[in-house]
Amino acid sequence: MRVNSLWQWTVAGVFLGLALTGCRRSGGEREPEITGRRSDPPLTLPTEWKPGFRYLLRLDMTVNTDSETGRGEEELHSVVLGQDFAVTVTNLYPDGRRKLEIEILAIDMQRSKGSDVALMYDSASQGEVTDLHGFIPVLNRLIGGRVRVTVTPEGKAGRVEGVSQLMAAGVNSTGPSRTLRRLADGTLLTNLVAAPTNQPIVRRSATASAIRNLFTTEFFRQLVEINYAPGHAIRVGDQWKASRDFYFNSTVGQLTAETTTTFRGWQKQAQPDGMRPCARLELEADLAAKPTPLPALAALTNALTRGTNAPVPTAPADGAFEKGVLHGTVWIDPELAFPITRQFSQSVSYTSAKQTLVRMEGTNRITQRFGKKVDQSTTLRLTRVDPVAGPPAAVETLEKEEAPSE
Repeated sequence: MRVNSLWQWTVAGVFLGLALTGCRRSGGEREPEITGRRSDPPLTLPTEWKPGFRYLLRLDMTVNTDSETGRGEEELHSVVLGQDFAVTVTNLYPDGRRKLEIEILAIDMQRSKGSDVALMYDSASQGEVTDLHGFIPVLNRLIGGRVRVTVTPEGKAGRVEGVSQLMAAGVNSTGPSRTLRRLADGTLLTNLVAAPTNQPIVRRSATASAIRNLFTTEFFRQLVEINYAPGHAIRVGDQWKASRDFYFNSTVGQLTAETTTTFRGWQKQAQPDGMRPCARLELEADLAAKPTPLPALAALTNALTRGTNAPVPTAPADGAFEKGVLHGTVWIDPELAFPITRQFSQSVSYTSAKQTLVRMEGTNRITQRFGKKVDQSTTLRLTRVDPVAGPPAAVETLEKEEAPSE
């Protein structure tokens, strides 16, 4: 690594106005050419969160959900999220793991359904806003919130802490949208779990649910996971495969991404000290539904086959997921040992369902099933690195068994 490479990022305040844009440039400029040959010497591309520095990053994400209702109508729901956040290493472990603290610095969000705009919000602006469903008070309370994620030496995110506290401070304080009381004759139709007699049936507001469905443990893992390069030396044109599981949503559940990554070559990217070459990695993946383990049978199999490679029995997927693909491009600065820009797009199709008060003709069912397609694009950019003021990251003893995420 070049001497003081990280320190050069500390004088990047003026440079921030350039707003790193990955491979595309504004104003129709052509992207820098990709260079490098197969005959070039092999190299490793280690990436890590370095103790003693505060990383400032920017997330831009767009989620478009296209739903076809049972009546043949189509509706497009769009969410555009921007988030500025900081990441610091707070704890080190003897095995190389480190605990990161994510601090939310600013949020901007737009939500729309068709041509109807329900939310226009920017925490850094005092301009005109639109909020039809009470999102702004919740989002305001998330600013300054902190979440902790443990990552491996290779940069893979693991345990997540603090999401429940973040939601308690922001989402839960808004209360439910309404309280329903059971009718005396029990004829009130609801999809809620029955409450004891004379107790109110409380349903979380749609706003609270939308925020919780967005700021999940998986969301924060994706912010800090940087394990894109293999641990061995690679050449231009090399490919490698990896498998990763992640939670998509409550309907689809867990998905598995079987990823093929290609070291395409070198492409210059904007840095505080000018344009510098970065390694360009291109990712392609087919998404598949991950079967749900059968707990009882799995426990019995584990007891009978302990010490063997026998597979854990699973239940077949419920059929909600139909198909999905993922594409990504990552630019890694080898001198900084960090991905400067990460761009991803994914498309998932699945079947959802909702309950209505109208029975389907000729049946006793009130469940309506309809197709959904979700297209999501995400860009994560490193904008600045500052030295941390105060004591260094604490060194902790190795945990015997890591607790699950919240």
